[in-house]
Amino acid sequence: MSYAALATQVGYQSPSGDREYKQTKHIRRVEPSDFPYERGLKTKYVCIAGLVLCWTAGIAITGFGSWVIYFVHTGQAADTYWYLPHMAAESVPLATNLLVTLLVEATGYIHTTSLRWALQREGRLNFNSNLRLCTFSKTSGPNKWYSNMIILGSVTMAYASSSLTFWHSNQSTSITSMFNMGVDNVSIGGIPILLLGFCFLTLAAMSTWALKATDIPCWSSSPLDTTLAAQHAGNVVRQAGRSMRSVHDIHEPSIPAYPQDRQGSAWRAHWEVRLTVVLLWTLVILCFAWAGIVSHLIRFYLPGSDGFGSWSIVPSDNTAQLYWEPSKYNQTINSLLIIFLFAILQGPLTFGLHCAELQVNLSRDEAFWRKATNINGCQLEQYDSVKAAFTSWQSLTLSAFKTILHWLFGLSVAVLNGRVYFGAAQIVYLGLLAAVAASFVTYITGRRPRGPQPAAYGHLQTLTNLIDEWSPTMYWGHKSDGFPAPHAGTAHYALPAPKNMPYL
Repeated sequence: MSYAALATQVGYQSPSGDREYKQTKHIRRVEPSDFPYERGLKTKYVCIAGLVLCWTAGIAITGFGSWVIYFVHTGQAADTYWYLPHMAAESVPLATNLLVTLLVEATGYIHTTSLRWALQREGRLNFNSNLRLCTFSKTSGPNKWYSNMIILGSVTMAYASSSLTFWHSNQSTSITSMFNMGVDNVSIGGIPILLLGFCFLTLAAMSTWALKATDIPCWSSSPLDTTLAAQHAGNVVRQAGRSMRSVHDIHEPSIPAYPQDRQGSAWRAHWEVRLTVVLLWTLVILCFAWAGIVSHLIRFYLPGSDGFGSWSIVPSDNTAQLYWEPSKYNQTINSLLIIFLFAILQGPLTFGLHCAELQVNLSRDEAFWRKATNINGCQLEQYDSVKAAFTSWQSLTLSAFKTILHWLFGLSVAVLNGRVYFGAAQIVYLGLLAAVAASFVTYITGRRPRGPQPAAYGHLQTLTNLIDEWSPTMYWGHKSDGFPAPHAGTAHYALPAPKNMPYL
């Protein structure tokens, strides 16, 4: 039964109707067991389309990589250089990183959803959003620790391979070199392309396994739909006397509490977000330390050099670089060693950006719940998981950071003729953007919501305690002057703000 159909059945006005709702005698209270949750089938179909795209990209890229390797090793191609306009040459590696980000996100949503409901069946689902690669299921194969390690390894190797897939020359010396109109020779690496395709196939296979092996009752990423579905399953039961208790008070007794003008931050709500912030700032420090070491070694081996050379974002002939050649005797072994070197260096960056997803999702969960005090209320049927991901400024910002940071990493550690080149200037740019990303995550982690509405950050038990009446459009506020203390809760009509007195 849809939200609108239920609204008509029990006497509610349509959520698209008047903004102010009046309570009438013929309206009955809707319990969680009577109220339907959104199954999110549209989101499911979009995820399946993304999964098909991942399979298709994996097969096509694996085939192309095999073709490149075959023609080079059989001598049918003298080299693997193409000549492209400079702007196109710059766009190719950036577009490759964007493709990796999109496919990782598409398959990741399937894995995240399967983990959520695997934890729910084990009675271990506390928050709507979790660190999917750091949270393991005890019973679900696609979400066990070894599956998560396979996915993490595939994501890391995919980004590492995308950084090595294309390399192009650049003769510019200015920081605006990306906008030059010259022609560059672009080198194509067959082994990195082949490995990139294999990583896509692995991610597609793991997501297909999760899709088939997990019974997913709700594909919506809405914290309210997840809470309602968990109540339907009997995993979460409402606790009375906690109408003014936030997620930060989860261990406090059920005694009257005053409304607060500002709520606690996500930093205090979830211990994993603190770990993420520390990890991201540690990466920033390591980037600048890495740049310092590379610059020092360049000055050591090249007396008279300042250790940086040109400060162009894209490396050029005037960029001071340190190089290393793993193997001079076997090209295949050399390529594999370079790829694994990239994976080792790029792994912490990939893992840190993955962990930052938790802050973004918690922030988005809280923003949706806090709509219950807006003039239009919290409209459950208006929530669209796909739209929420593409219209959330936090999600879009993090996706941009993922794409650009991995692209910058590919500029900081470049490959040419079997050698790995480290550019100190590019590593500085990488550290600066990593610092901006860490500041962004720190901001949304430490931000404290305004208003007396208790913060939940997608915590299912807290939302269950705060929502005492379900409706297609919910408002939160003061409901009754009870004894021994007043009560706050939700209703289908606008509620007044809580009074300055303790609520139970």
